[in-house]
Amino acid sequence: MKIAIYARVSTHNGQDPEMQLRELREYCQRREWDITREYVDVGISGGKEKRPELDKLLHDAHRRYFDAVVVWRFDRFARSVSHLLKALENFRSLGIEFVSLSEQVDTSTPILALNTGMRRGELLSLEWQQVDLIHGRIRILNAKTNSSERSIPLNAISRSTLLELARDKKSNLVFPSNRKVGKRILDLKKGFRKAVQSAGIASLRFHDLRHTFATRLVQAGVDIITVQHLLGHAKISMTVRYAHSPDESKIAAVKRLDELFSSQPAPNRPLASNMRGEAATYKPQQVNTLGP
Repeated sequence: MKIAIYARVSTHNGQDPEMQLRELREYCQRREWDITREYVDVGISGGKEKRPELDKLLHDAHRRYFDAVVVWRFDRFARSVSHLLKALENFRSLGIEFVSLSEQVDTSTPILALNTGMRRGELLSLEWQQVDLIHGRIRILNAKTNSSERSIPLNAISRSTLLELARDKKSNLVFPSNRKVGKRILDLKKGFRKAVQSAGIASLRFHDLRHTFATRLVQAGVDIITVQHLLGHAKISMTVRYAHSPDESKIAAVKRLDELFSSQPAPNRPLASNMRGEAATYKPQQVNTLGP
């Protein structure tokens, strides 16, 4: 995998980008990634719009000179929240991965959480032997509920992400620690919190990605039983809590009753002139709207 690394220091007085570069190089060396380009801005404050080396990196990204960008920390890279979001979206559209070393954030981890509904622990302990890229499935032993293992189909986004990771795998773990070779990441809270803050998103937990997965499936018309099996819930009551249905969906659901009743014949009622003698005994014809 071809890698671009980026470092920045704000002043020339006492600040040396070599510390950032050393850690970035060591990280890439541990993963046996090939650093093809290094971009370093010196004496550039965080608020400045013009960053010659960063601008050059973004320009080279469109020319596909590298497959991933590795930075020391989010605030060393982004000019602002809007700039960070725009850059990440740009990288994603180009198929370029983004890694922030200090926060231990790899864009591939949230992508899988959003597209598989896997729990945080399931992702961090996921091993390559559980991943079937040929048939497009992940095998999960549902230890939390002590039920039998479940199989999660991979959509195109998840499959593409795992294929990219598989090209450079150097560990049995799909998501090994950035700092300890061969070890799993113990906690994502600190890094994920920093990533969320940098992105300007309020009160987002990693577990909310699993909720989003379930809600999107329900909004797409997937039945709740299928969603339950994908999430690995033992009880459907838990799935219902996850799968939020917005007001628009509820309104659309109730409107279906209008369509149902409008398609049924009107009940036979006597004319007004005949009502005097029949009012006491009249019973409207019942219409079966539910089927047999």
